[in-house]
Amino acid sequence: MTAAGSASHLYGVVWADAADGALAGLPGDAVLVPYQRLAAITRPTPAKPDRRLRPQLLGYTATLDSLARHTPVLPVRFGTTFATTDDVITEFLAPGHDAYASALTSLATRNQFTVRARYRGDAPVREVLAEQPATRALHQRVRHAPRSKGADQAARVRLGEQVAQAVGAKRSADIDTLTQWLRPYQVLGSVSPARSVEGDRIADVACLVERARAAEFEAAVAELGAHWRGRARLRLLGPMAPYDFAAGLVNGEYTLDEAGDGRAPRWPVSSGRPAAKPVGEG
Repeated sequence: MTAAGSASHLYGVVWADAADGALAGLPGDAVLVPYQRLAAITRPTPAKPDRRLRPQLLGYTATLDSLARHTPVLPVRFGTTFATTDDVITEFLAPGHDAYASALTSLATRNQFTVRARYRGDAPVREVLAEQPATRALHQRVRHAPRSKGADQAARVRLGEQVAQAVGAKRSADIDTLTQWLRPYQVLGSVSPARSVEGDRIADVACLVERARAAEFEAAVAELGAHWRGRARLRLLGPMAPYDFAAGLVNGEYTLDEAGDGRAPRWPVSSGRPAAKPVGEG
């Protein structure tokens, strides 16, 4: 796994002296491109690349997450390529070396976990109707009104607006509950809320967690999952590479130990994800 000169897909960055055991899970054609204290993990671009996105993405996340369980790794945006391994050094490793090294230092004892929260069916709508008598009465009125000739269309519109507003407020409250619940067990957190009031998504919450507290974190997720049983489900992903925090650490947006000072070039953070592990579900 030494540097070569062919076109390369870039996966991430590790310490150049990472133990052989930590690198044992790398694909057989992986190439380490060393530069001072760091090494970039690359794979040669195949002559006839597989055009299917999903297998490539799964291989990318599996490689990075396997590494993250044994050694600090900074993931690079999926699909990042360089014409030669020399370009990996001159265009990537050399300009950002100190910032990348500082970020890796911050990740020495930490991994990312992501909690995906989803409502079960129409649970939030049922809760709204149970909690709000006026909305429930309007629902009953609309439910039994004839649909022909646009009968009571204004009431239907009003009901939809009331339910959407109430479900949105409920989702916001549930996001607050989720983030407050997880905060004591994390070093950093990042929330990706639902983009629409429709659908079952509540939020995805990424957490940077000390490895020594991983069991506590998983237990906390399971406890909240049990508390929400019947209304929402939680899925725990990880431990994984720090997809949601790499950019902030390198660019100096977060300060952990000796993390970046903000003078680094922009880091191309990944959006890849591994398969989910159910937690706290019945």
